[in-house]
Amino acid sequence: MQADRGVLRLAAGLVVIAFAVLAVRGYRLGVTCEHARMTVRGYLRTRVIDRERISEITDFPAVRWTGRTGRKRWTPLLALRTSPGAFPAIRLHKERAVSRLRRWAQRGRG
Repeated sequence: MQADRGVLRLAAGLVVIAFAVLAVRGYRLGVTCEHARMTVRGYLRTRVIDRERISEITDFPAVRWTGRTGRKRWTPLLALRTSPGAFPAIRLHKERAVSRLRRWAQRGRG
């Protein structure tokens, strides 16, 4: 009986920690473009992608890119996704941000 309570408390503690991590990561979702790199912050990981490795910014929106080993990769841009019920101003702002990312990525291809 005591062991069961201990396991439940441990599980509850781990769930609280997981939600706290996701809350902080969710608050920091975003895309940052520097001269030659794009940093994509997601819920679970942060990716740094060299601009010359980017092949496309999709409508999802996501980044299609090639890793150093030649493997084709796909990274979603969660901060720029819109939901069906989003305010028109928010939708427009995110669409413009995706357009700017496309232009930025194309400049890296020569």
